[in-house]
Amino acid sequence: MDRQITTQIDSKQKVLKVLPRKMDEAQMLRDMDFRLAQKILLGMHENGLITDDEFNKITDLNRKSFSPYLTELYE
Repeated sequence: MDRQITTQIDSKQKVLKVLPRKMDEAQMLRDMDFRLAQKILLGMHENGLITDDEFNKITDLNRKSFSPYLTELYE
């Protein structure tokens, strides 16, 4: 059974089809690392240490490096 998740980003709706799957311990650790990296990155951005473009590029690299469980939601 396919499930759809609707997210709202910049006043635009994006519908995603997400197939049910289980998260193992390794994936959970990757997700935690991704969230931590993004939290640090956001702090740097909010303090003016990096530009919007740098923030977006590093976010893309983090997404590829950590492969978060629900990567579709982070796009």
